[in-house]
Formats: sequence, structure tokens, C-alpha cells
Amino acid sequence: MTTRDDGGPIPRDAVSTDECDRIVALVNGPKVPGPLAPDAASQGQNRRREEVRFRKKPVVIEAWQWDETETTRRMLEAQGMRVAGCNGHHDRPDECTSLRISTLEGAMHAARGDWIIRGVKGEFYPCKPDIFAATYEPAP
Repeated sequence: MTTRDDGGPIPRDAVSTDECDRIVALVNGPKVPGPLAPDAASQGQNRRREEVRFRKKPVVIEAWQWDETETTRRMLEAQGMRVAGCNGHHDRPDECTSLRISTLEGAMHAARGDWIIRGVKGEFYPCKPDIFAATYEPAP
């Protein structure tokens, strides 16, 4: 229950919409109408305190499923992917069982079955199969 300036309770049905907005602003900060300004979003400054939903833009990407083979690793390198590390197995020297990819965020590990995605800026990064399936579908 909300209290008055003198500390007494205010019945819920006695609070006007304007009063509710004032109380919410005191607790959460002022409302900022509309979406974030592009410059604020790019600088990580959240000037809006209420939850905002976004939809991913439809972007066509290229992706290859990692199968631990040297052939796939070489093909990805030919596409421009930088390998940060690759460890083989002594029984299968033609396979790269542990692949580390140089990404914009540093080296990331790709396991068998992961998708290697070329992003919109030409960067490469791994994506787990379940996330890939939930996010992407074959392009026409």
C-alpha cells in the first residue's frame, strides 16, 4: 500500500493515474517515451527504465556445421575464419576435436555439432545447435 507524505496509507482506489505515475517515477525514475535513441543504445546507456521488447532483423547469414574434420576446418579458414587453436585426437589425426575460433569477443570453443556462423560484419562465431534451430531457418 502507498503512503501519503504524512505517512498515512492511501487506499488503492483513491490514487489517481497522475498520482500513480508520480509514485512510479519516484521509485523507478521518470518515463522516457519511445524507443532508445540510436546513439544511446550504441553507447550502452539505457535512458529508459521500463522493459522493451525487440525483434531480430531478418538477416541472411552463412553457417557451417562443425564436424571435427580437417576438411571442414580448412574450408572455414578459406572463408576467412581465424583458428585460435585446434587439438587433434591421437587415434584420428585428421580430425580437430577441439576447435577454438578467434571472435570479436576473444577465442570461443566450438564442439562437434555446433554451427559456425559468419556474422553481418564478416566475423565468425560458434552457435549451439538448439540456439541455431530456434533463431535461424533456411533462406530461400
